[in-house]
Amino acid sequence: MNPKAAWSAPTRDASLQFAALGMGRYNLEVQASTDGRHWSDPPAAYGFRVRAPWYLQAWFLLATGSALLAAVLGVQRVRRVSAARLEEQRARIARDLHDEIGSGLGSIGLLASIAGRAQAPADLTSRIASLAGELGRSLTDIVTSMRSGSANLRSLQAHIVERGAQLCPSGTPRFDALSTVEVPPVPMTPAARVNVFYVAVEAIHNAVKHAQARTIQLRLERASRGEWLLTVTDDGRGMSFRGSEPPDRDDDTPGGMGLRGMRERAAEIGAALEWDAATGGGTVVRLRFDPRAERPRRRRVSPHVAAGTPSSPRSPS
Repeated sequence: MNPKAAWSAPTRDASLQFAALGMGRYNLEVQASTDGRHWSDPPAAYGFRVRAPWYLQAWFLLATGSALLAAVLGVQRVRRVSAARLEEQRARIARDLHDEIGSGLGSIGLLASIAGRAQAPADLTSRIASLAGELGRSLTDIVTSMRSGSANLRSLQAHIVERGAQLCPSGTPRFDALSTVEVPPVPMTPAARVNVFYVAVEAIHNAVKHAQARTIQLRLERASRGEWLLTVTDDGRGMSFRGSEPPDRDDDTPGGMGLRGMRERAAEIGAALEWDAATGGGTVVRLRFDPRAERPRRRRVSPHVAAGTPSSPRSPS
């Protein structure tokens, strides 16, 4: 196998066996003899190649390298997405704390400063207590929305019903809702749960404060294969509209984010939000949403009013 090496000892075995040959090309020379003295000339030459094992071949090394690179890039992408979602969640919590707690604390501070004056109104203490109670409920809402296991439709329904009952403590207006067990525990993203909850609570709050309604109904039902419909209906005075947009008005009540805030929350999860006149008087608020929504999608979120708007308006927050 080496032109400079000596010939091997002759043997009658016409087969050749090789062991532990490394990768590469080899040239083999063979001579034959019938009497052991006269040998064939020139020698017969054979060439062969020992290939690398499959796990050392170029195609496998290239595929392995590509897979490792893709895995590294995938891990980095997952980390970036996770970091972005965490940052979004932090920003959402900060916004909720600001919207739900910040204005209320400012109001309490202002009322407390007025209460210290000699001619302060007699009802300031009760107003401060009421604001403090609202702040406590708002903080509970934020904490509840972040709890593990709360991100599903059934938990959302139960939370909305609880807040609706708190907003109607005297039974007037009467708050009516489907049984929680009738709503399946469909998983929800944190963004969908938080925004749907606050839209529902604001709709109930507006009906309680402005509609002079006798009954408020809450419904949560399937709208399509992937979407659900939240409906809040009251039999109150209805709403006044300018064109197709309901009016906006600032509300000094903690948690009252107004109609503009409702639209912004609906847009954040790509939901469709509508205000319509209810049959026989009153207002219907509808929110069509996807429980799996993460980021805004191109959807119709501008409210509209249907024909037959009641002539006796109320001013929503």
